[in-house]
Amino acid sequence: MPVAETLGVIGSIIAIVQISKTIISFCRSYIDGIDGAPSDLRVILIEISALKGIAKSLQYLTQPNIANSALLNQLAAVAGPIEGCKKALKELETLLLPAESSKIDQRLKGRKLNVATAALWWPLKAGKAKKLLQEIMQHKATINLALAAEFTQDLKEVKQKTEEIQTLLTESEREKICQWLEITNPSDIHNRSQNLYEPGTGSWVLRTPQWPLWIEGKHRCLWINGIPGAGKSILASYLAKEIEKHCISSSSERMKLGHAYYYCYFGHNQDESSHFLRWTIGQLCRQSRKIPEELQNIHKSGKTPNLSSLLSALHGIMGEFERVYLVLDAIDESMPRANLLRIIRDLSTDVRFCSLGLVVTSRLYIDIEQVLEVCSMPITMSNPFVEEDIGTLVRSAVQSDPRYQKWPEGLRFEMQDTIPKKAKGMFRWAVCQLDILKRLRPDVSVIRIALSNLPKTLDETYERIFLAIPKDDWLSVQHVFHWLVYHNALFGEKIPLSTLLQAVQQSTVGLLSPDADELHDFEGLRERCSCLIVVEQEDLRGLDGTVYYKRSTVSFAHYTVKEYLQSPRISGKTVGFFALEQEKIQEQFAEIALRQALAIQPYTLAGYDGYEDQRATHRLLDTDFKLYCGVSSALQLNIWSEAMSSDPILLELSEALVNPHRPAHQDIVVLLSMADYAIDFTQNSDLYPEFQFWYITWWRDLDSNPAVFLSFLITSGFSNTPCLAIAFARKHSMLPVLTQQLHITKEVWHLFDKDNTDSYEFLGTIPEMVAQWASKQPETFDLILDLVSEQGVIHFDLSILLLLYIGCHNHSICKKSCPLERLLHLGASANGPNGAFVTPLQIAVVCWDFHGLEILLNAGADPNILGEEGSAWALGTRMERFNHLHGSSLVHIVRHFECNYEGDLKDELGLDETVRKMVEALLLESGAVEIELDDPGQGSDAVSDGVGFDDNGDQGENEDPDLEEIAE
Repeated sequence: MPVAETLGVIGSIIAIVQISKTIISFCRSYIDGIDGAPSDLRVILIEISALKGIAKSLQYLTQPNIANSALLNQLAAVAGPIEGCKKALKELETLLLPAESSKIDQRLKGRKLNVATAALWWPLKAGKAKKLLQEIMQHKATINLALAAEFTQDLKEVKQKTEEIQTLLTESEREKICQWLEITNPSDIHNRSQNLYEPGTGSWVLRTPQWPLWIEGKHRCLWINGIPGAGKSILASYLAKEIEKHCISSSSERMKLGHAYYYCYFGHNQDESSHFLRWTIGQLCRQSRKIPEELQNIHKSGKTPNLSSLLSALHGIMGEFERVYLVLDAIDESMPRANLLRIIRDLSTDVRFCSLGLVVTSRLYIDIEQVLEVCSMPITMSNPFVEEDIGTLVRSAVQSDPRYQKWPEGLRFEMQDTIPKKAKGMFRWAVCQLDILKRLRPDVSVIRIALSNLPKTLDETYERIFLAIPKDDWLSVQHVFHWLVYHNALFGEKIPLSTLLQAVQQSTVGLLSPDADELHDFEGLRERCSCLIVVEQEDLRGLDGTVYYKRSTVSFAHYTVKEYLQSPRISGKTVGFFALEQEKIQEQFAEIALRQALAIQPYTLAGYDGYEDQRATHRLLDTDFKLYCGVSSALQLNIWSEAMSSDPILLELSEALVNPHRPAHQDIVVLLSMADYAIDFTQNSDLYPEFQFWYITWWRDLDSNPAVFLSFLITSGFSNTPCLAIAFARKHSMLPVLTQQLHITKEVWHLFDKDNTDSYEFLGTIPEMVAQWASKQPETFDLILDLVSEQGVIHFDLSILLLLYIGCHNHSICKKSCPLERLLHLGASANGPNGAFVTPLQIAVVCWDFHGLEILLNAGADPNILGEEGSAWALGTRMERFNHLHGSSLVHIVRHFECNYEGDLKDELGLDETVRKMVEALLLESGAVEIELDDPGQGSDAVSDGVGFDDNGDQGENEDPDLEEIAE
């Protein structure tokens, strides 16, 4: 297709999208603004929303690599569906939004219109609108059918290509990729929900008119919504099981059906979008025994896949199936959920996923409703079938629990009749009543009074349960729930039962009343907390999928329990004693954890090297509360740094924890290395190994304060504010801290190349060290410059700081101000320190740092200096990579040397040939000339092969013959 025609088609597609937006906006305003708006407008809203999604999918056909396709020619013909659709849409827009409609718009904005007013306007337009909508739907169906055929062909091609490369993958390689994908495994929640499922319930969904249409692919998304406690997760587990049965019974060699489930869970404390996609893709890869090529490439690169690449991978693996069914439970529990809602919308409307059927469950929240109302078929759980299911649950409980058998038969029947009617669709409410009633004394009058006085709401139910706990046990129960929250906030998982029991014993020491019993076993926990918690068996699996450790874990029995305890509704009430206040929990339990961690005795972990097997590590952490607290204390420094720094006691205890001179510091280092190896917690969120104090190797004896301050700086990670370091600086005299010479080894990830992580030696003062990894932690270098300025610049060699920093300069990430400009303003020389082996300009040029080069030249840097005959940087240091620049002119460097940045990092920084030419042009404009070296090997031959040169050119190895690692 000629370019001009292609542009015309693109214009038509854009017009369809824009007109659709206008009509959708009008329908929304009209429906929201009018009580009892005509149902026809809702149909228009749904159909035009679907059309907009299809139009967006059309845009891929206009890409250059497929712009000449016969399909595009057919769709874009003068009498084709694209032009026909655009024409009908314009007519519908004119019909719905005439010039005088602005008056209606104003009235919609100002107040709700009544039905009578709407009735005068809509009948005049309804007939014409219906005809236009039918015409639009015909065109939409034609386009959709064509796109589906095109994508089916794409899927066949993907499948053929995938089959060609699968022979190159062994079973273990496929398993490795699947395990890399599946970060969050929801099978524990699924199994728990299955265990709670009552046979005979949930089948009403299969009898709805929507279900067979969904199975056949005529509906792409079903949205099951209900009130809190309605039993959505148990219903989801039932549907997932039924879908699995359908896929097994209906699959054949020629027609394979795929299936997967995923449960969002408030205890994960995470955006579930990527976790949902990764688990789903992994399950489909396992079922097909295939891995899409795109997924293999991402895995090989070592990168974390983004949502777009995950969707592409999902599309790729779907080529192995005739149809795929997914169940996604509790989307309201994703925190946040905006990305997940976008994923659901794409899966329900994007033509790539036309062979995918999705069931989602959630509460009825407005943000969820706004997305799903236009891309799903709703099924509400507020219906008589749910009451019947609750009746089934109650009858089963009465028949299976021996405690109910002591009741008179008439009383049992009365309960079976009363609870389902008063539950109002809340399974959770019914479960709680059953638990409360069976604990009552088997006295008919007592039970009848209870049945006649059942709580009306879930809130009232929880209040009664908490107030029924013996007063002497209140503190223990309060601490149970506080430790649940504490552990989940730090580890993102359920707390082990043994850890919880130890924790409550320690945190209540000396606080319990004389008549209170210590909480020391499972039975005591279950007796006090009844239906508020759940204790489950957890199987921890290794990379090969085998179980290496079993333990019991404790969690909130239901999302609503935690919500109730966090709700302002209980403030001021007696039950408010049990409230979950995050700040109070942080302050109280963080101190307990730190004190327990500091009580670890030297040589506790003698004989361990930090890389023990996972089973041994988990056993240690589950059975020794002090070791558990050592790990949680380290996580507190990262996750709760603001709270830890604002409390003088917590700050002092944190200083002690990271102090390498403390006798048991090596035990903490080994413990945290073991925990990270077993639990892998530094791979979550922003907790990377390079930002952890226990991965620092200290090579020189030094005062405690510099070591503690540097540890706090490093621990701040990607944080916008290095809270602990700032609090430390306010408390201590900083000049001795900032001027003491240190020698450490530390990992720095992705400094020059995203695919490489390097371990470097750093020698010098703290400002000189931080300058060298400033691109990773720009906020910490800003703090350092603030402190340098406060202490007096006369005490620091600012030119050395500038030289060490320039290789990290990236003007786009400068925060408060540009550190390079600040250093020059404070008095640093643009040419670097006297006797510098390599100059700042040489480093800026090899980094293709146009802005840095411009700043240095404007500050008076000489564009033709080649570096002086000082000492090269020592081997193993970060600056060593610049030694080869010595003696090379700037123009020669930009023309003949490779850019310092490599791989994806170079691409992310936008360092392409255009930037290189800009750097070269700026150099020539400033008077730089290319100077040929007399000795081509001069630069690299000047590098010392020793490790004793520090960044000031001193041969530290001779000066420090007793060099040794503090830890040893």
